[in-house]
Amino acid sequence: MIEPSQGQASHGSHPLSTLPKPTQLWNIASVNQTSRISKGDLGAVLQHEIRTEIADQMAPELLLCSVEDFIQSYAPFEPHDTSVQSALNLMEDDLRDLKQSPSEFQTTEMANFRRLTPTIRALGSQQCRDVHDKPRVSKFCYTDCPNAVVRAELFGSGFQVDACISKRDYTSPPGIIDSWETAVVAEFKPSAKSKVRDIVSAANHLMNDDPCRMWMYGITIEDEKMAIWYFSRSHSVKSNDFNFTKDHKTFVKILLSFLFATEQEIGFDPTIHRIRHQNMSHFIYEVPGKLPSDPPKYYRTIESIFNPRVACIAGRKTRVWKAEEVDEVSDKAVPVSNAEVALKEVWLDDGSRTEREIQDLILNRLKQIKPKDYTWADPDLKGLIDKALSNVPRSLPFMEIICDGWGNTSKPRSRAAKHDPGIFFPQSGSSSLPPRSTPSRLDQRSIQAKRSPISHSAEDLPTAFNAIQETVLALVLMFLAGWLHRDVSTVTFEYAKESNDTEASSDPKTGTPFFMPIEIHSGEKLHIPRPPRRGKGNAPTPGVVPGSFQTPKFVHQHDLESMKWVLLWFLLGRIDYKQANDLCHLIYTNLHCPAPERRKLFQSPGNKSYSDAFHPNLTDAFAAEFQELHAAILDSYLRDGDPTQAEYHVLYNDIWSCFRRVIKLAVAAQGIKFLPLPQNPELNRAERRGTLKVNDDADYIERTSEEDEQGAPRTPHPMVLRKRKASEIDHPLA
Repeated sequence: MIEPSQGQASHGSHPLSTLPKPTQLWNIASVNQTSRISKGDLGAVLQHEIRTEIADQMAPELLLCSVEDFIQSYAPFEPHDTSVQSALNLMEDDLRDLKQSPSEFQTTEMANFRRLTPTIRALGSQQCRDVHDKPRVSKFCYTDCPNAVVRAELFGSGFQVDACISKRDYTSPPGIIDSWETAVVAEFKPSAKSKVRDIVSAANHLMNDDPCRMWMYGITIEDEKMAIWYFSRSHSVKSNDFNFTKDHKTFVKILLSFLFATEQEIGFDPTIHRIRHQNMSHFIYEVPGKLPSDPPKYYRTIESIFNPRVACIAGRKTRVWKAEEVDEVSDKAVPVSNAEVALKEVWLDDGSRTEREIQDLILNRLKQIKPKDYTWADPDLKGLIDKALSNVPRSLPFMEIICDGWGNTSKPRSRAAKHDPGIFFPQSGSSSLPPRSTPSRLDQRSIQAKRSPISHSAEDLPTAFNAIQETVLALVLMFLAGWLHRDVSTVTFEYAKESNDTEASSDPKTGTPFFMPIEIHSGEKLHIPRPPRRGKGNAPTPGVVPGSFQTPKFVHQHDLESMKWVLLWFLLGRIDYKQANDLCHLIYTNLHCPAPERRKLFQSPGNKSYSDAFHPNLTDAFAAEFQELHAAILDSYLRDGDPTQAEYHVLYNDIWSCFRRVIKLAVAAQGIKFLPLPQNPELNRAERRGTLKVNDDADYIERTSEEDEQGAPRTPHPMVLRKRKASEIDHPLA
């Protein structure tokens, strides 16, 4: 299907990839945004600017539990009571300094919480054993860092946290904190003002940025109230507040659990390795063998193909890399062949089918298809189906999965953890979104040999449209197999489902907002009171109006409608023509529901907005054929209930013929240029991780806390200043 953007996320190396134009979350899309923006994707925008949006998106996945239950169910490990009591006895003088709440001190905010540093760092030098009486070694260090900038690979870094627990021992106040070494983030406030949005935003960014994370932790202190946090792909949990100035035992137990945890316990995946290659950071993934006794295979990332910066931590968090198989896990690993592959990582619900299992089911069904099953196809389509089925799977326009395997799993949800929207919204006590299910999730990895035929990065119209034709053929084949794709903008069968599966989807809005069918995107069934009049070059009568709020079931015509939106996106978003780009701004958005302009165009494909927006080198005949395609799709919704199999045969043959005519005319058009993919020159500076040296920090950093030690307003970090300016740069066509 469609190859995702290569400009959305960090590459497999330190330097940041080129990124789309920075925009505010949920703003109308610019033509230079990538087509592959998944649900809740943050795009290229600074992290501190979108804390409220992240809070609203994450509220349905956030749970609340007691401190005791958090320690038992979510903490890295539970320290032995004797270790806790020993630390209390040995550190009695240090802990005495923590008996006053921060608001009682007449000093700056930074000075208030700097009092925690010697106490917490001293805990790391204590003896510790877990509840199984196993001795522990301190592997992590606490750092007070309100002036430091958190440096990451995704666009939007440059944000700050008040303190952190990380792999590195920063012996002096750091100017930069590396995100990939940070295990626990902390936010403080010497008042009752909430730091919830800050801590969640920080965790969101680090989980988006670092592939090595299974989960991570956070600490918030609001005056004397302290809480601990767990963030994972399954769900996120906050503990109840406790008074750390009085309950020193709980304070010590929590900090011992963080400081003496193993890397795996605190959330770093032991089967994804950050290594140095050609003086840059890359990752080596382990993919298990088929049998437990089989050795794993090792794949080193080359660059990112797809890595959306998602608003929610819980979810699939699909990553796709260009990768190569190597012989070992080390900086000096050597490729075992010259072949490049696609490495896909996705967090699946426990019990879900893997992509390979889905593909095998589809392939087995296609092997059973006989010519008598597609006698309805016209000669042109029939010939292509014959060819595709002549040597399954090699002759199919599908990805080839070489191998796959499971990684690690998230922690199971505690029965004592309950949904509580009041964590984010204490005034209203509710979110704009309903609570989300929280199944356990497992990290699934697959190695795929072929790239998708369609790429949003195609450099000309013939390349893009010939690939679209191949993808439409793939949808015809899936229809013959009895399967729905449900997200034609992706390279794989991640969301594919059998068409006779009547089970309701846990996420009815399946797909990519840019290309999602109107019914699925709006979440309501369309009602068409009268049929549109359709004839070649003759616009249909507008007649689609919102219907009931019943959640629509995904059906075959939805896949075809999505392909129409893909084709239109190339016509409006990639062609260098102002009228087309202006219309693209209006109809391709990352909203939870389709933009009004998009719904209006779907209701009336004969609207002159289309013909006026198309490049003048696309003839009137092309505009008429496109209207015919749109009208044919609209016709498919003209019935109560699902179409019969015979009606689907007519529909697929008709839609295929429409696509073929549109594609033929588009490929023949001359003098049409594509816009270049977005470049962000601001990201080619020395602050990119691969070129910034640690000993440059002193010269590079300015004071960036809310106030310095004398209470003066802070000066923003130059990295933040530069990126803020970059975010204000408009595209020439905007």
